[in-house]
Amino acid sequence: MLICSTELQAQQITLGFYNVENLFDTINDPGVDDGDFTPMGSKRWTQLRYRSKIKMIGRIISSMECDIIGVCEVEKQSVVEDIAKECGYDFVHIDSRDSRGMDQALLFRPECFEIDKFSLTGELKREFLLVEGRVGKLPLVVLVVHLPSKISHRRVSERAALELKRVIDSLSVAYRSHLVVMGDFNLEPNDKIFKKILQNDNLLFNPFAPLANIGKGSIVWHNRLKMFDQIMVSHTLLKTFGYKAEIFAPSGLFEQSGERKGYPRRTFVGDDYAGGASDHLPIRLILNQSFHSQ
Repeated sequence: MLICSTELQAQQITLGFYNVENLFDTINDPGVDDGDFTPMGSKRWTQLRYRSKIKMIGRIISSMECDIIGVCEVEKQSVVEDIAKECGYDFVHIDSRDSRGMDQALLFRPECFEIDKFSLTGELKREFLLVEGRVGKLPLVVLVVHLPSKISHRRVSERAALELKRVIDSLSVAYRSHLVVMGDFNLEPNDKIFKKILQNDNLLFNPFAPLANIGKGSIVWHNRLKMFDQIMVSHTLLKTFGYKAEIFAPSGLFEQSGERKGYPRRTFVGDDYAGGASDHLPIRLILNQSFHSQ
């Protein structure tokens, strides 16, 4: 049940994040490396398959009942618009410089979150999406990120984490608003890079670190669960709200049989169509004033 408020302050704010795994339309766009995701490409990515995935993602987001949810691996605005129509949200999106067209977007309920402005920030080709707004009279700055995978090169991952830290530090100086950083970090909270660069106990709190510490995760990576997807919040938010961090994992998001049983049911395994939503599980963070008294 949604308990957001546009009056003095929300009693509850529900935040979410979902990596929707290579969500391209079926059109081969010049300047974007998306040729595999066309009807004649290696994925045989047809309009029927595209619409099926949009409907799945829309149902999943609707069932999460978030007030604000970030997504990544969306190709362009029309794709985000299709998701938003499916689940009844408004959205913001800006095309990044990423060569594969892998962008971030933010979906939100306009009765819960009023946006003042949004922009891209950071010096990476896959920039970060910065959204400034308010929940009632509570100012909120949301940064949606998707860091490169360590599989490309650990140094690339470290440089991206350093750039994210620079942006977070600058935001902490520029704004007095409460800060939320959400995304696919391609790093776990206990990764050396993450701990060395991004863990800033004076500014941000990571509610998903305890889940990672007990072996929970949002993706299976090299046959092990990894908590790559996380939502971090400024300590100032926790003066008002208690929290509950969770992986949103209904049974329908998992493979039910075969050697991948228990894995998130992804859209493709290699070039073979598997028909699932994503190789990631969505995550949710519930901030509620009443949790302080429990």
